[in-house]
Amino acid sequence: MKYPEVLPAMRLVKDAETRRRIVHAKESMCQEKNVPLLEDLIIKRAEIAHILGYDSFSKYALEDKMAKLPETVEKFEEQLSEKLLVKGREELDELVQLKREETGDINAELKPWDKSFYANIQKERFYQVDEEAIAKFFPTDHVVEETMTIYQELFGLQFQRIEA
Repeated sequence: MKYPEVLPAMRLVKDAETRRRIVHAKESMCQEKNVPLLEDLIIKRAEIAHILGYDSFSKYALEDKMAKLPETVEKFEEQLSEKLLVKGREELDELVQLKREETGDINAELKPWDKSFYANIQKERFYQVDEEAIAKFFPTDHVVEETMTIYQELFGLQFQRIEA
């Protein structure tokens, strides 16, 4: 979970209930507006695909791409998942163990709202990484500006600032 405006709280707030409430509030934000929009989008994409003679929108969208078929994408995802699953489980087990040590509860389970908090502790304790200290070397305005410049060069895009 990466939400820039709540990320510091998710990394630093010790109270698990507070972190849980932050995640719930962020993930349910605008739900009453966004869910119907998403449902409508899915229906419209299916209609477009069928009008153009495709079985699904994914077949339509992939036709001129390197993958060509949804089955190719699915196969790639399966192969990638197999390779990443072992390392991901190891990293998750490390975070669970850290939570158990920190809380003193040998049966503690890692919840979605715990991941950033314990990953932050892990970085500081085992790798001596202080993200706040690192962030001082990467001011947001400069990073955004340079990222936009790179995107413009790589992808031939042009960004223009719109003053509100």
